[in-house]
Amino acid sequence: KYKIFQMLSNSIANKGFEFDHIGEYDSAINSYKKSILIDKKINNDQGLITSYSNIGLTSYNLGKVDTAIYYLELSLSIAEKNNNIEGVAIASNNLGTIYSSTGNLALALEYYQKSLVISEKNNDLESLATDYNNIALVYDKLNRIEKAIEYLKKSIEIRVELSNELEARASYANLSAFYLDLGQQNIA
Repeated sequence: KYKIFQMLSNSIANKGFEFDHIGEYDSAINSYKKSILIDKKINNDQGLITSYSNIGLTSYNLGKVDTAIYYLELSLSIAEKNNNIEGVAIASNNLGTIYSSTGNLALALEYYQKSLVISEKNNDLESLATDYNNIALVYDKLNRIEKAIEYLKKSIEIRVELSNELEARASYANLSAFYLDLGQQNIA
């Protein structure tokens, strides 16, 4: 019986993801909330982590920052309670992105660092490259360009190692901009 309800919840959440993908955000949130009702009844914490995170991201897309933070923190709390390391890393990274975009750079850095520690521990190179890149962008906003360059170089190294050319090119472009900010056109 549990498995049937879990499959139903996943199906509804997937429908929400489809709505989200085509920009029907209110329908997406309604689907995620229906999924949450089922997940609560069957104590499916993994489903709750995912749906709360999805509502958070969708709310952010709608410009509802406080709502986004609320749901992402719910997701993070459940992930931490269940020692779901991947869920903690994802929620932390998403919270970092929101705080960075709203100018709360201290909190952004705190959440990105939390994600970074997990990525390092799990040797998750793709996430590690993203974490380094995100931290570099925060240091850039803090006008700590040397520190931004330090983290961006780490991101580039991993992205090149992984043959992720598109992301590596974007990071190289950021690196050039950082060097220009320092007045080092010869390196840029």
